[in-house]
Amino acid sequence: MNKILNQKKGIALMTVLLTFLSLFILLSAIVYMSIQNTDNTKLTNDYSKAYYIAESSLNKRMAEVNSLFTTLANSNPNPADLFTLLENEIALLPTDLTFDQTTDVDSAVLSIIASEGSEEYPDYMFYKITATGTVNGISRTLSKEVGFAYSQGGPGLIVGKAILTQRGMIIGSQNSTVVGPIASNLLDNTSIDLKSTQTQITMAFVPIGKSSYVKTSSRIGNRITEVDMPFIFPVIKYPVIPTASPTMVPSYTFVNSKATINVFGYSYLENMVVAQGQTLIVNLGSRGTAATRKMLRVKNINVSGNIRVIGTGRLLLVFEYGKGTLTMGSKFNVCGDVVGSCQAADPDYTKFLFYLKTPYVTKGDYGNYPKLVFSNLQLFYGSLLAENVDVEVKSSNFKGHIVTGGHEVDFSANAYIKRALFYAPFATLRIDSNAVLSGSLISDYFEIANPQTMVTYLEVDKETFPFSIDFPTTTTTDYEPGSTDIIEGPIVEN
Repeated sequence: MNKILNQKKGIALMTVLLTFLSLFILLSAIVYMSIQNTDNTKLTNDYSKAYYIAESSLNKRMAEVNSLFTTLANSNPNPADLFTLLENEIALLPTDLTFDQTTDVDSAVLSIIASEGSEEYPDYMFYKITATGTVNGISRTLSKEVGFAYSQGGPGLIVGKAILTQRGMIIGSQNSTVVGPIASNLLDNTSIDLKSTQTQITMAFVPIGKSSYVKTSSRIGNRITEVDMPFIFPVIKYPVIPTASPTMVPSYTFVNSKATINVFGYSYLENMVVAQGQTLIVNLGSRGTAATRKMLRVKNINVSGNIRVIGTGRLLLVFEYGKGTLTMGSKFNVCGDVVGSCQAADPDYTKFLFYLKTPYVTKGDYGNYPKLVFSNLQLFYGSLLAENVDVEVKSSNFKGHIVTGGHEVDFSANAYIKRALFYAPFATLRIDSNAVLSGSLISDYFEIANPQTMVTYLEVDKETFPFSIDFPTTTTTDYEPGSTDIIEGPIVEN
């Protein structure tokens, strides 16, 4: 009997223990599941919060960039400089954001890079803004593309005169020809001396009271017009150099006499060396618009061969004259076409822009101004922008605009340039030896000689001029307001 009772007690104890064990396991499972659900809920919440942190940061940066763009555009800068200025300002914005007002450990990291252009919006400059939001170790990354379009306000035509000077001019000491209107501020009581009997000057503009300073005025077609205010010679706006470090262009090797380098933004090349018979192709890629400048700074230039520029935009080649070496051989040849001789009836002067900086020359120290000479066999289809540099063109194959702060500009030896602007506000500009030019010439003083030389006024649209010189409007021009536009793409999770 006792034995049976003892057996029953043992079974009851085992039952109780098993019951408690089952309850413990069940309770543990409930607790574990509860903790797991809490963790999952927290992870889900953190995952959602990370999205909203990224989205908020993305929208904040979008608003900042849009505001910077609008502010810069309101100052009416050169279109090619606007995006350099914008990127300089963007570089100053913080890349890391924290949110102290929350109880979570959260932050965001932001970046912005130029993105490839769009076939649908060819006149827009695109940037891709990326934001990575992190909450308690959980991260999500969002991005958005924004496109900016900008046109500069200013006169429809750069200037409405064949020749415009500060201090007078001599025309036709050997019966040279000028076709179109002329103007001068006649500073320091200088004069306009019309020696040619073949002049086709339609009108001369001079300050009030200075009609008598025009010699042989009967050779002017219509009349002499006195103006109340002198013509304004604006300051040359030189390109803005980015503050960010440039992309280093690696050394290149010619294969079958050809080599290619990529210049997609702001780049630097230590040595540009092209021997006679070789062709260096500069690929600008597809980013930006036709007016977008891709800047290449070069320390040393030794080119006797060909340079061709392809892709979207314009190449701005920057050289510090007086620091590195500049050698352009007798067969130096540059244009914006990868094949052929690139000679055309209406060449593109805007694809290749040559910017000569002179930080080591004191303004007014004329004896130390460097001189750039384009010789007879050299071919140059582009535009020249120079600081304190004298220029001499002795080639019929020079085609392009010239802007310089130098003291002397000379055209000779059959130079033939069509529909271009020459702006040399501090220089004496001389034309002789069968040079033929059409467009507008602006200088401090002007001389033309030789029976075969000719200057003919042709309108130069501001849209075709690659540098920033905002002349006041004339009777033949109308002011065109600038415009801006911003387009935004959808938010995309990476």
